[in-house]
Amino acid sequence: MISAIVLAAGRSDRMGRPKQLLPWDGSTVIAHICDVLLNSPIGEVIVVLGHQSDRVKRALPRGVKVVTLPDASAPMIASIQAGIRAAVSDVRGYMIVLGDQPGITVDLVQRLVYNFWPGPKRIIIPAHRGKRGHPVIIHAQFRDELLAIPETGTLRDVIHAHLDDFRHVEITDPAALADIDTEEDYARVTGTAPS
Repeated sequence: MISAIVLAAGRSDRMGRPKQLLPWDGSTVIAHICDVLLNSPIGEVIVVLGHQSDRVKRALPRGVKVVTLPDASAPMIASIQAGIRAAVSDVRGYMIVLGDQPGITVDLVQRLVYNFWPGPKRIIIPAHRGKRGHPVIIHAQFRDELLAIPETGTLRDVIHAHLDDFRHVEITDPAALADIDTEEDYARVTGTAPS
């Protein structure tokens, strides 16, 4: 099975308000992302919270596992590592999902999963016209390497150490790979004027 780890612990400093709770398709960004994953061929959905964790937790749909970081200012790798530790022991891979990427779809998740299962490549990365994005699937074989990354490191450290072991999956819709960092980003993906 694959465990999806949703990174939703950030402070949203550039946005000025929690990105996870922004309205999206009649719900919120974080709820929409979780619903997509829950309706995809994913074994479990783990949401890693930090800043305003109580508020964000209330927005989550049923069926997700929640992990809360004690330090909301911890780097992103700490969220990934917390999610990995919370995953079931017989997991085959981890899908690393950004908590501010509401454009992901069930179709995108399925394509990544289907490219992961046949092998032999153990890291699957979506890309649009050569630009890589998320979600990324990485084999559980790399668990120890991922947990050993220092707080100054990133997921890319493991990926770059295994350049012969990843496959790009070309995505035709760049919106599926877009994340939201600012009000302008949110206005662009929703087609509204920035507030």
